[in-house]
Amino acid sequence: MTQIATARVLITGFGSFPGVPENASAVVVERLALSIAALPGVRLTWRILPVDWEVAPRQVAELIADENPQVILHFGVSRRAEGLVIETLARNHCHSSVDICGSFPLAPKIAADAPDALPSTFPAASIVDRLRAEGFPAQLSEDAGGYLCNNVLYTSLNRLSGNNSCIGFVHLPVDLSGKNGRLSVDDIVNGGVAILQTCLEERGF
Repeated sequence: MTQIATARVLITGFGSFPGVPENASAVVVERLALSIAALPGVRLTWRILPVDWEVAPRQVAELIADENPQVILHFGVSRRAEGLVIETLARNHCHSSVDICGSFPLAPKIAADAPDALPSTFPAASIVDRLRAEGFPAQLSEDAGGYLCNNVLYTSLNRLSGNNSCIGFVHLPVDLSGKNGRLSVDDIVNGGVAILQTCLEERGF
């Protein structure tokens, strides 16, 4: 009997932040975790991160140290997103914006003496192709913003630089009500499973 290799997977979403009292990524990740847990050969860890300049990147770093994930998928919301936005680049900077605690970034850079930008390491183009083939609106992006979304993506990429991990970020619409032609939570969960499966296939799991 052929033994299925186990992939260590980490997925994260975010809690509320100023202007967004209910973050759809938290609902998506909680539901997505149930779907991923049913997949063979996956050891899953998932977290809802606080939108806190100090706590969120620290929790990501701790999860990476504790779990040594081979695949990391971060999810967050964007008012600009109309579908699944597949981020391809994280920048080493923070916008001067308040977090859920009313605090500003600790420094203008995420990591001192680190590259100005780091490319995502998940198969972004293949992910978009698969999502579109399955009927999901999807696009590539080179701008993950300057808020906590960009921060946790950069933190993950910087922490695991050079170790062949599969790391990326997906921006979702703020409104996942499914009304007036909008995507629903179920849509995004199904899209999230397709994203993970693409990552696992590309890495040979």
